[in-house]
Amino acid sequence: MRYRKRVNIAKGVRLNVSKSGISTTIGRPGASINIGKTGMYLNTGIPGTGVYNRHKIMGGITSSKKAMPLSNTVITDEAMYQLKEDIESETREFIDIYKLSAYIMPISEYHELLDYMKPERYNIPPFDLTEPTRDEVKSQLEAEAKSNIKTVAFWNTGAC
Repeated sequence: MRYRKRVNIAKGVRLNVSKSGISTTIGRPGASINIGKTGMYLNTGIPGTGVYNRHKIMGGITSSKKAMPLSNTVITDEAMYQLKEDIESETREFIDIYKLSAYIMPISEYHELLDYMKPERYNIPPFDLTEPTRDEVKSQLEAEAKSNIKTVAFWNTGAC
């Protein structure tokens, strides 16, 4: 079983508590640094796409080494400048990937497109006429026959 809890301490600073230990994340989506017992990591990515990179930038506990205390680590202005350059370089690379990638529609746009493409459903209108009787049909057909059919039988000109 796994457990993880993130607590926002301040804007851009989160405390991460899990079964394996405590770590701190500093930064925002797209560019952050994570400091924990396994070392310091630079996380860069394109938010909302799932495209990211995680790069170890300082020590930590491994199976063959013990943890180097963070108090012995010297962070100079040059190291911070180099870290800033690395972050900006990776960010530019991710932006280039994002610009060259095909547009991925959210599922809501697919649903809208499918709704637009659905054919209209044909509704059969109700039949308002009542069923004619046999005598009504017979009289209509006889009237139509007398007016439309011209016979050559001259002896049959009278009423039937």
